This record gives sequence, C-alpha cells and structure tokens, in this order.
Amino acid sequence: MPGGEALDLTGTSALIHQPTRLAIMGLVYKHRDVGFTKARDALGLTDGNLASHAKRLEDAGLLEERRALQPSGFETRYRITQEGSQAFKTYLDELRSYLASIEELHHEHPDASKHAASGPALDEA
Repeated sequence: MPGGEALDLTGTSALIHQPTRLAIMGLVYKHRDVGFTKARDALGLTDGNLASHAKRLEDAGLLEERRALQPSGFETRYRITQEGSQAFKTYLDELRSYLASIEELHHEHPDASKHAASGPALDEA
C-alpha cells in the first residue's frame, strides 16, 4: 500500500472483499455455523445469490456446506472452516492496516481534505 492510497488485496482476501461474500463470511465467522434460511434472511439475499457466493467461498476452502436433519426436514447449513477463520482474520488485519494508513495520512496532512472540498465539483469538470 504505497502511500496508503489503495487497498491492494490479492488471493483469498480479494475473494472475501466482495460485499456479499464479506457479509457471508462475517456472519459465519461470528456464529461459526449458520442455516441457509437464517443467512439468507439476515443478509437480505435471494436463494440463488446466497448459494452462488457460498459456493465460491466453499470452492476456496473457506466454508463447508452440509445438510443437517431438522424437525421440518433437511436444511443446508454453512460452517466456517479453520482455513476460512484464519483467512477472515488476515483480511480484517489487512483492512485495519489500510484504514490506519489512511488515518495516518489524514493526521500528516490535515488540510488536504479542505483543499479537495474547495476544488471544482466532479460534474463541472
């Protein structure tokens, strides 16, 4: 991150960074094991959207999908893997580092935001 200007994510962190997958990973990181319906409703996703993003995370080894017998029948459940838990922690560390570098730049150049705000509006250029 030269100059703290860009969040440069690669590999697994780039996969997690996509907003829907980030929300899924946050949910399973917090709860460790989540039913399909709970995840879908909590995140406001469609069945297909949740399934396709969860499949990408599963293919990367971050989630494990399984079928569990419930009183109402079988339910698809997602569980974070050990690799997924470590990858999510790494992603959070990278994001924290990036945010700290932005904050540090702001403290080094506190007037920069005033100059940017007083410049021409984007639609005037």
